[in-house]
Amino acid sequence: MERRTFLGLGAAVPAAVALGASATWAGTGPAHADPGPAADLLWAADLSSASDSYEAGFGNVQIQYEDGDIENDGPGMPVVEHPLLGRALRISLEERQTRYEARPGAAQDCGEGEDLYFRVDFVLPPDFPIDQDNPFCLVNQIHQGSDSGSPPVEFDVFDGNLSVRGDSDAYAEHLCPVAVDTVYSLVYRVGFSADPDSSLLEVWVNGEKLLSDFRPPCATMNGGNSYWKGATMYCSGSIPPLTVFQNAHRVGTTLESVTA
Repeated sequence: MERRTFLGLGAAVPAAVALGASATWAGTGPAHADPGPAADLLWAADLSSASDSYEAGFGNVQIQYEDGDIENDGPGMPVVEHPLLGRALRISLEERQTRYEARPGAAQDCGEGEDLYFRVDFVLPPDFPIDQDNPFCLVNQIHQGSDSGSPPVEFDVFDGNLSVRGDSDAYAEHLCPVAVDTVYSLVYRVGFSADPDSSLLEVWVNGEKLLSDFRPPCATMNGGNSYWKGATMYCSGSIPPLTVFQNAHRVGTTLESVTA
């Protein structure tokens, strides 16, 4: 679905940074100075005083229209005050725009045997076409290492649902219904391997575990190490215009590190 053009590894944000407002995680209390989760948190975007994604700790911003060239170092995603999320990135696609993505500061070189947890909270506003039927409508993804092919893990919104699928149609699992103006806290665990039998995917939405001990048939690595896309809206050019709001982008080595 795309070629790899995210290069380099951004600096990790210290675990003590203010992480910004996000959805309440079921079963956890307020964030506190717990050295366990803090030590296991590898990176978190900091939207507390940022005006755009660059200031929040993200790197290269990519923009693309239909099948045109990918533009690197594009304008940063603006940080806005959202009534439900608090401070959040506003990711808007114009008509015929397929991509608006900001590279996170970690998980850019996920190799054999690594086991990581990822988080993003998001709200779909009224202009988001949640009932459209094209499965190519990503709000987050783990990308393969090769220059061609499709992501081994992608989260799509279509037919009124949040779904996860990989390598185009190697697998597809509906996770939950979605609605506009609703907060969704998406957390997922990926065990990285070029061997499907050693790959792993688990998914939580708003604290509820919806996918457990799943072995993706396409494996989580293809053509080298995989990488996380972080702040993402990537879809068929026939779907926009649309907007998604995202925050709480985190990656860590434990569930508690990204949910505390």
